[in-house]
Amino acid sequence: MTALRAHLPALLIAVASCAVTPSVCPAEPSRAGTAVPVRPGAPADGELRLSRAAMERARGHARGVIEQLEGMDFASGPAFAGADRAAFLLGDAYRETGDTRRHDALVAAGSAWPRTTVFTAWLLARPAVDPSAAPDTA
Repeated sequence: MTALRAHLPALLIAVASCAVTPSVCPAEPSRAGTAVPVRPGAPADGELRLSRAAMERARGHARGVIEQLEGMDFASGPAFAGADRAAFLLGDAYRETGDTRRHDALVAAGSAWPRTTVFTAWLLARPAVDPSAAPDTA
């Protein structure tokens, strides 16, 4: 306790100087230069949208997946590393909502990609309409 009393005046001066001039003692360390802005069309934009779409998919919100991914251009090929997964999630959301026109257009775009992945193969293999949901005509 006596050690604290001996250092109390210096501690009070330090606290008072931080209160008067916050730039001397910032509340958080400066992170200048470490933040990467995400703008539409920036390379990180695709990964960010994919992450958000995956979150929406996990919550069961097909419309949220569509809102995140439908603005991407899949016709010109994969624009980022996870584009195949994004196309799969978008196609699955179109399929779930019954939007066969958009699903078919996405399948056509994905079939023109130079490399087939697990995600694009699965997208191409699934029909726009679930056959098990069709009424039985037999």
